[in-house]
Amino acid sequence: MIITKEILFEYFFGRVTTVQKEVIEEWKKKPENEDFFFACLEEWENSYPQHRPNEAAALERYKRFMLEMPPQARQPNKIKVQPLNTIQRKPSQWYWMAAAAVLLPLIFMSLWQVEYFYYQTYTTQFGETKTIILADQSQVVLNAHSTLKVPRDMFAAGAREVWLTGEGFFNIAKHPIHQKFLVHTDKLDIEVLGTKFNVSDRRGSARIVLEEGKVKVTPVAVDAPEREEALVMHPGESIEVTSARRAPVKKYVKPELYTAWRENKLIFEQTPLFEVLQTIEDYYGIQFVVEDSSLSKEQFTGVLPNNDLGVILKSLSRTYGFTIYREEQTVRLQ
Repeated sequence: MIITKEILFEYFFGRVTTVQKEVIEEWKKKPENEDFFFACLEEWENSYPQHRPNEAAALERYKRFMLEMPPQARQPNKIKVQPLNTIQRKPSQWYWMAAAAVLLPLIFMSLWQVEYFYYQTYTTQFGETKTIILADQSQVVLNAHSTLKVPRDMFAAGAREVWLTGEGFFNIAKHPIHQKFLVHTDKLDIEVLGTKFNVSDRRGSARIVLEEGKVKVTPVAVDAPEREEALVMHPGESIEVTSARRAPVKKYVKPELYTAWRENKLIFEQTPLFEVLQTIEDYYGIQFVVEDSSLSKEQFTGVLPNNDLGVILKSLSRTYGFTIYREEQTVRLQ
């Protein structure tokens, strides 16, 4: 079967046969067909605009609807008929659970299709970093165990937007018409025209460190729909927001301490040892168990090579004199 634009349009509408769908699914996996596929997808999206729902909000409304529905509203309209059984049975809890079991997969499938067609998602595994060149020529270096979600058409909206979970270093290209670039995390919204900065969103804490240029940062309110007041940052500054401390904290830092991971290095200056161990855990996906409580009071200053976990563990062992026992993904320090 020859894949044409017309056939792809029917595929996007969901009107192809099962056989045609299987052929198209295999065809689009080939790299030489990718450009044509997404060119047709862009033309179809522009010709038939789709509503982009707020998936999380819709699902939350559905859950509240199912949990808060008054009992009287759950009863079917009563029509008097001659019953075969004199005992009238009301819909049980199992009835509603069965209905939910049927509806929820359909809802999630619909949300997945929206996510797939409109966004490209990049991920890294533990111990892996990845450099991504976006459509506007901005560069993003993803740290280990991180995710970046990018609209397939970055220029369709009024601003370039991406969503980050984990950690990434951004080198934003200036746009000819000064189109804003927005980075969203769970706790921060970052607005920039052209600059270099590092963003981390891990363990209930979000931090941005500005290396070059100027950005505007808006903390996302946790328990209120309105946003916090925006803060303007200059090179050498950091802003951090945590779950325990809602108010953003701005301070001057050395950016190289927070961006050295791009060069396979970890640099620390008078850093509590538990923070050093957390950084290593986030990169390699391991878990430290510290059996010597006195180590929690130690601080570490130095440079660790971040391309070999064995070398890192030996360096820390020589520095503090503890013994290391490794059991798969658990590392015990004694």
